[in-house]
Amino acid sequence: LLNLDGRCVGMNIARANRCETYAIPAAEVVAVVQKLVAESE
Repeated sequence: LLNLDGRCVGMNIARANRCETYAIPAAEVVAVVQKLVAESE
């Protein structure tokens, strides 16, 4: 998900129906990715 300035503010993760989606805030995505990278090293 991008805001009007083109910055990433989240990531779509699921679709409930034709009109609804669920998203994770970008800060949560970054935290999970950092943890996964640290654990894989």
